[in-house]
Amino acid sequence: MRYLSAILAAVLSAGACWALVADRWDVQAVDGVPASHDVMVFRGETWVFEPRLTTNGAAYNVATGAVACLWWSADGFATVGSNTAAIIETGRARATWTPSCDTGATNYQYIIAIRDALGWIQRITGKITMRPSP
Repeated sequence: MRYLSAILAAVLSAGACWALVADRWDVQAVDGVPASHDVMVFRGETWVFEPRLTTNGAAYNVATGAVACLWWSADGFATVGSNTAAIIETGRARATWTPSCDTGATNYQYIIAIRDALGWIQRITGKITMRPSP
């Protein structure tokens, strides 16, 4: 086990060889019900959320100019952090949690909100559980 831990530490410290992997999942668009998606993130890790809005199983055509935003909070949204997210392809948003988002809390609630000129398309909520870095 000691050797496995040493190998894992060596591989993780060579971070340049690791590609950033996006957390992709489908969310039913405009059904009026916020979707939920919980994740566990290691401290110091960048986590990329990429929900794809769908309708009847196909990508939802988000209007040009639609925007997405990631909000997070460790205290029930009494204080809020935010990052601007982007629509990167038809129906898919990208929102990034970076180490600078982490204020030391054990858990964070987050919302990814997507809207176009007509209003809110979808709100995706969830919990980020922070794990100690290996």
